Amino acid sequence: MKKILLALTLVLIFLKSFSQEPASPSLSKEDYLKKSKQQKKVGWILLATGTAMAVGGGIVFYDTYYSESNSTDIAGIVMLAGIVTDLTSIGFFVGSSNSKKRAASIAITNQHISLPQQNAFALKTQPALTLKIAL
Repeated sequence: MKKILLALTLVLIFLKSFSQEPASPSLSKEDYLKKSKQQKKVGWILLATGTAMAVGGGIVFYDTYYSESNSTDIAGIVMLAGIVTDLTSIGFFVGSSNSKKRAASIAITNQHISLPQQNAFALKTQPALTLKIAL
């Protein structure tokens, strides 16, 4: 029984070690720009939704607070959820900015190089990874 358990454990370890994928796939400039656009869209949606919830919850809370109704708790929770949603949108805007900066700093281009051949130079293209450092 111990040998079977040991053999099964070793097989599972070996299968996992031979089937691993790269930890971080490299993204292209277009991927970073697409990610930035999506993050900005989500940020605006969260900001609009959160503001509407906070204002609506605040109005209902104000109206029900003075009329001694029992719905002040729900209005307060909606208002608080709106504020939290507004604060969450900040993270998406920051992430969008970071993705846009990464897209601006990394690019894969084709560089033209001159290679000597017999009596002339031949113009060839070579793929190159360019890195822009903003100062």
